Amino acid sequence: QQRDGKMDAAAQEYRLAIKLNLASEKPLVGVTTDCYVLLGQVANIQGRVQEAIDDYNQALRVAPGNGLAYKSLGIVYFPRGNYARAKVYFEKAVALDPNELESRFFLGTCYLKLGEPRLAAAQFRAAREADSTYIEAYKAEARALEAAGDKAEAARVRALVKKR
Repeated sequence: QQRDGKMDAAAQEYRLAIKLNLASEKPLVGVTTDCYVLLGQVANIQGRVQEAIDDYNQALRVAPGNGLAYKSLGIVYFPRGNYARAKVYFEKAVALDPNELESRFFLGTCYLKLGEPRLAAAQFRAAREADSTYIEAYKAEARALEAAGDKAEAARVRALVKKR
């Protein structure tokens, strides 16, 4: 439903899945958590930001170590320019799953926006080291290094992109 753009129908299915899961003999934490994250995504897409935040936080109440819920919370704040708040959530997502490249990239971008280019470069570097085909991470690292005043290292990273 969600892939087809039928957001209300998707939300209805997620709520039903939560209800059925919780009513079962042996409820599965992952099902409930995933459904709350998906409900949050639907709400965020539809512009119901507070509802999305509430759904993501509900997912975290059910499973406090859910990296996707933290990443999703970061994604709520990032496009609204609240990089300090987004950073906190992306840091938690990265701590829970260091190989989650999108969270690392968002975190690096938050650091860059907050005037911490060295921290940004480290996140972009970690992303490209985890996936050597992630060309945008190389480019972002070079930009961050340049912002930090390290033109030589920025040039070295840019040269790595040209080798690809």
